[in-house]
Amino acid sequence: MFYFIVDAQEKILWTKLSDGIGRIVIGLDAGIVGDTYKKQTAQIVNEPYEDERFLPNIDTKSGYTTRNMITVPIFNSKRDVMGIIQLLNKSRGGFTQDDMETLTFFANYVSGSLELVLMSA
Repeated sequence: MFYFIVDAQEKILWTKLSDGIGRIVIGLDAGIVGDTYKKQTAQIVNEPYEDERFLPNIDTKSGYTTRNMITVPIFNSKRDVMGIIQLLNKSRGGFTQDDMETLTFFANYVSGSLELVLMSA
């Protein structure tokens, strides 16, 4: 699971990886995560390499192969997107509408805590 944080001032989305790769930074309108930010809706992509929005250079840099993904916006109390949750590579089959509903519930659950953390940063 990745949390991409919105930096509206810099016009980027960023996440920090724990596996030594460091920080991934993309534009607010880049990739599937950026499209999720722009459209403010959850997205399921079960064939990312066939999707023109997919950024394969991140897989190349990390050595990871993305087979499928789901992205869900995290809204703050003003209903602005402050982050995106992304899950990759469901172990059996592709992501489903049930997965989207579960992850959307989780995004709503963590939004208050994330907003407090970002406000104090």
